[in-house]
This record gives sequence, C-alpha cells and structure tokens, in this order.
Amino acid sequence: MSNKISLSQFLNFSVKVHTSAKINAVRHMKNDEYSIGQDYYFPLRTAIRRYTQGKDTLDSILDAAQNSKEDRRANFIKDATKFVNFMKKHDVQFFEVGNASWSYDNRINISASPEFGIICNGKRYFVKNFYRKQNPKDKITLTKMRPTLTLMRTATSQTDLAGANAAVLNLQNGKLLFDDKPINANKLLELQADAAQLADIWEMV
Repeated sequence: MSNKISLSQFLNFSVKVHTSAKINAVRHMKNDEYSIGQDYYFPLRTAIRRYTQGKDTLDSILDAAQNSKEDRRANFIKDATKFVNFMKKHDVQFFEVGNASWSYDNRINISASPEFGIICNGKRYFVKNFYRKQNPKDKITLTKMRPTLTLMRTATSQTDLAGANAAVLNLQNGKLLFDDKPINANKLLELQADAAQLADIWEMV
C-alpha cells in the first residue's frame, strides 16, 4: 500500500539540500497527524483560496495576515504582501483546476492538486504557492523546483489542463517559477530519484 503525502510535503522535501533535513522532513510526514490547528499556513491559504475563487478581495488576504496569531503574523504579512503585489503587478484571470495525483512505484502517492489556475500575460498556469523555505540563505531556484514542476506536469488530473503549464509562486520573492521546456528523460529521472529517496527514508524511519 502506498503512503500518501501532500504536494507541499513533497515540495519541501525536494528543495532541502542536506540529508539530515530530508530525514527530519520525512519523519514529520510519517508521524505527525494532520490537524487544522497544526497547519501553520491554513488561515493564509484559506484567504488566498477565497480570493482566487472570487469570494473575497486582495485586502482580505492582508487582513487575514494582520489578524493572525502573533507568532505567525510577521511571516504571514511578508507572504501575503508578496502575493498581493504579484496580483497587482500582473493582469491576472483565474480558472478552475481540479484534483490531481501522482504515484511512484506503488510506494508513495502524492496529492498533486494545484491551488489555482491563472492566465498571466496571456499564458495559462496551474499554480502551487510556496510559502517558506527552511534556510533563508538558500535560494529557491528553478533547478530546485524542477522535480516538483515535473511532478505537477505529469500528474493525473481530473481537469483538462491542456495548454496550461505548471508553476510555483515563490512567496519568498513574489516570482513565478515555471519550466517551459519539454519534459525529457533527465527531468523524469530527477523526479523519480527524489521520490525514491523519500520512499526509502520513509521505510527506514
């Protein structure tokens, strides 16, 4: 039976550099049961989702950040501001995205659902937000994000996303990361190598 993880968990695992950090990430995945109270970014993600669904305004995202718990407020305000600035800077339209999944060797199953779809500068993207990184000194580059982008591009989706490309909105700097080159054997190998390492660690911890 395959072990189920979220796209955020895979993304956070994939961008880590040190093996010890990867082991700790998998240990948390395996042992920590999900609860809304322990979901650090749940309030901010909810505010962003309501905006992308047309149910709220950009100001509501900033309000959610300002009214968050004191120990989260500074991080929320930084990320909310980056998101709002990105939306104001670009002429963006939203479209619906459905659920998606990706599995590796019947060992792990990843919920690969994007958070929203956007048409930005005339191009369609299905997007995952990246809210944080463990080490502020490490730059989040396209190379580090490529396995996650490849996963999103090759996932089985319930919605027809033909003509759209996977993207990660890095809320550390407000940049949209995407790979507009065709998927090749090396990109698939990078993804499979990350997935295999995650599965191996899961079985050992």
